[in-house]
Amino acid sequence: MKLAKWAGDRRRPLLADASQRGEAGPLQVNFNRIKTSTEVRRTRRLGGHLPSATKSNTMQVLFRNYLGGDPVIVERAHQVLGEALVDAEQAALRAHEQVLNAAGGSLRVVTGPPDAEVLQQEAGLDAESVRRAADGELDTAWTACGDHAHPATGKTCEASFLACFHCGNCLVTRDHLPRLLGLMDALAERRRWRRYGPVWAAIRHDILVKFRPAEREHAERAKPADALLDLVEDPWEQL
Repeated sequence: MKLAKWAGDRRRPLLADASQRGEAGPLQVNFNRIKTSTEVRRTRRLGGHLPSATKSNTMQVLFRNYLGGDPVIVERAHQVLGEALVDAEQAALRAHEQVLNAAGGSLRVVTGPPDAEVLQQEAGLDAESVRRAADGELDTAWTACGDHAHPATGKTCEASFLACFHCGNCLVTRDHLPRLLGLMDALAERRRWRRYGPVWAAIRHDILVKFRPAEREHAERAKPADALLDLVEDPWEQL
């Protein structure tokens, strides 16, 4: 109360920023406002870096109670988070490309109707593999395998289904889109970038971009509720 009276009784009164009506009213001064202004000023001076700005509170309390409504701090937080996501995505994409180059070079993505002629021309499959692919006999959890008996290792494949996305034998047709979109949702929910980032990057950059938006929208409506991640996760990872 004394601070507010002091501010109001000054010969040259302290005024707050103009309101939405364009009027600048008396500045309401109190200790909480002073503390908030101090915290905002310190954090701005440090470029919005909360760990360095923390003095009298934890980072969570500092942001929630003092800085969460400050537009400069919020913009800085969005910028830092955006840069971190871009860095993580680029690192995941590089990891995917390195493994893919070592295991076959490129995924076999068939964008046309998955009939015998298209499978033979776009995927380079022999007649027997074309028949089995058309009948779904080559399907794995989310894609198909052009030749699981002869992967890049020279041995029968025993890798996780997630490893399919980094193998040159991986075969994808538009019939696989619903399952792939369901998998993308499950990966986003888990937010385990270190483990699932390369798979997410492979689906986004090597597969989905090759299909038309209308095809992706149609597949979105048909995606299954079960993403089948329990096939590749240990039981304790699902807790």
